[in-house]
Parts: sequence; C-alpha cells; structure tokens
Amino acid sequence: MEQAQHMMLGTLQKRIRELKLDKKIIIHCKIGIRSAIGASILQANDILNVANMTGGYSAWKADTSHRPDLVKH
Repeated sequence: MEQAQHMMLGTLQKRIRELKLDKKIIIHCKIGIRSAIGASILQANDILNVANMTGGYSAWKADTSHRPDLVKH
C-alpha cells in the first residue's frame, strides 16, 4: 500500500510521535482485529482522525473493484 507506515501493535504506544497527524490515519492489519485495537490506542491518546480498515488487508487485496468501507471508531 502506498504511503503505508508499518508499526507493530506492541510498539504503537511508544511510536505515536512518528505518526503524521495532519492526515487521516487508516489502520490496517491482515483481517482487522489488531487494527481495531490500534485505532482504540490512538483514540485513547486523543488522536481522533483514525479509521480502521474493515476486513483488513486481506479484504482490500481480494476486492479489486473498490476499497473496503472504512469505519470510524
């Protein structure tokens, strides 16, 4: 994915300062569970411009006609 920045869930809390907060942050993982947790971590740190990619990377890759819906948390 273009412009994707890889951060493992276990290091997200420590790496929040590395995020570009001037743009919408779309969190994704393979199927969407870890990314939902990641979105919650960011929101708990007052970062509200966050969306979890429903279905994760697997759904995005499988669906070539359009991107999966993005769900705000």
